[in-house]
Amino acid sequence: MFVGYCLDFTPFLTNNESLIFFNGTYIRPKWWSNITNMQFSSANVSSEYQFVVCGTEIALQTCSFFTVSNDSIEWDYQENQSVILYQGQMYDTEDILIHPDGSISICYIDQVTPIDSRTLMIIGHVLFAISSVCLFATLITYVAFSTLRNRQGVSIMNFIVALFLGQIFLQYIRLSVSQFRIPCIVVAALSHFFFLASFVWTTILAWDLSRSFAANKIKSFSSSSFGRKMVAFLVIGWGTPLVFVSITLVLQFGGFQNGPFLEYDINTCWLAKLSSIVTFFVPMSLCLLSNLVFFIITVHGVHSTKKATSVLKSGQDSQFKQLAVELRIYVKISALLGFAWLFGFLAMVSNVPFMEYLFIIVISLQGVFIFISFGTNIRVKKLWRTFVENSSLLSMSKFSRGSTGAHDGPKSEKH
Repeated sequence: MFVGYCLDFTPFLTNNESLIFFNGTYIRPKWWSNITNMQFSSANVSSEYQFVVCGTEIALQTCSFFTVSNDSIEWDYQENQSVILYQGQMYDTEDILIHPDGSISICYIDQVTPIDSRTLMIIGHVLFAISSVCLFATLITYVAFSTLRNRQGVSIMNFIVALFLGQIFLQYIRLSVSQFRIPCIVVAALSHFFFLASFVWTTILAWDLSRSFAANKIKSFSSSSFGRKMVAFLVIGWGTPLVFVSITLVLQFGGFQNGPFLEYDINTCWLAKLSSIVTFFVPMSLCLLSNLVFFIITVHGVHSTKKATSVLKSGQDSQFKQLAVELRIYVKISALLGFAWLFGFLAMVSNVPFMEYLFIIVISLQGVFIFISFGTNIRVKKLWRTFVENSSLLSMSKFSRGSTGAHDGPKSEKH
């Protein structure tokens, strides 16, 4: 039995069940009653009102709550149960408490409130925009100079195209089609396709680079052989994600009696929970694991080669310079292998808000890292400098010929 003043008891509605909150305890009431205590004295009569609740103390999930107005949420029906949508997030009815005034308290257990989510979203939009510009600039550079378009160069271009389009569809276009079912599914499928393609291309690059830097002899990084190997790369790079996307779409629209096993979520314009595990996180994890193995092989090959070529050199300064050169190579290669996504796994495991921010910052700046490594290196700067100088000379030459022609003019004939 719980006894207190009337204002100490707060009614709630959670998961379609009425509860009473009193002194830090949630009560499932069986009956309740008012008690009036009256005190008589020679001068006057005083009364005190109390409230008595008889019920069972229950334990709700231990989490923090934030309260929002009823106007800011939207009710929906998913998988045979009611849910609410708030700022792009979906919450089950057992995660909410409905107050008598209509306001709603929402439970969050991942330590990231909607305020934090909104901050993360703004940071993501800004940094992904910067990343997209850097990716586009890097792609323009590779298109402009044919000397960069060797086998690894073409693979880098395909990777950049996949990552660029994946970011555009998932981060920006998805927001504008979330209210329309078919466009939402189309954008989800395209986002799925391009992001998977970007991971497959990182693995192709990792394998090709490990072959180039393997053993004790560095093969030419700028080999221009396309042939069968390049065709195989293109088939694997774009065909593999197409298989996953096609299977998901067939299962979603196949009209199966028990519902689709894999599908795209029409609320988030992305993969549904199980589908994201099977057709995104599993292949992504396999790609990253393969990339790590190939990266270790590449590091061993680079180090062995550099060590062999530095035998003739001596001195501590020379060793430091050699180490700095190796580190630059490793950082440059790792920028292409998608290791930034490892921060996402750390964020899920640690469940620390700081890791959420770190993951968003690192993953959204992936295009910047690629641009610094492959769009602003010494070779590229030299190519652009030569291009600008040649363009200036050509412009000056045309201007000079035009000025000479205008200055001479047509000569009149004398009679």
